[in-house]
Amino acid sequence: MAIKEINEIKGNVDQDIDIAGRIFAERFKRGWTQTDLSRHSGVNPATISKIEAARVFPRISTLRKFAFAFEIPVGDLLEEGPVTIERDGETLKLGRFLPPRRTVEEPDEDHEDVS
Repeated sequence: MAIKEINEIKGNVDQDIDIAGRIFAERFKRGWTQTDLSRHSGVNPATISKIEAARVFPRISTLRKFAFAFEIPVGDLLEEGPVTIERDGETLKLGRFLPPRRTVEEPDEDHEDVS
């Protein structure tokens, strides 16, 4: 598959699915810091930061680790539509995170991949 085709597919995904926002929302709901999510998932905090900032797309193995830590199906992190958070009886809609500059997460240097 040509790079142009991959970027077109990635662009279509960017329009409908906000993975960075969903991961942030799940972490926020639990009152976890990025370090807490790292402890629960085994994913490097620096990688979590890059994913939540939408600088990289997480690998499927990383999404599985997050889903396991959050005790939710992986599909919940891939839902389409706006990302919302319940807080103090109000529903907050997160703004769209910027599309990533890179398409794939870099390997963790600090954490061994155990998937």
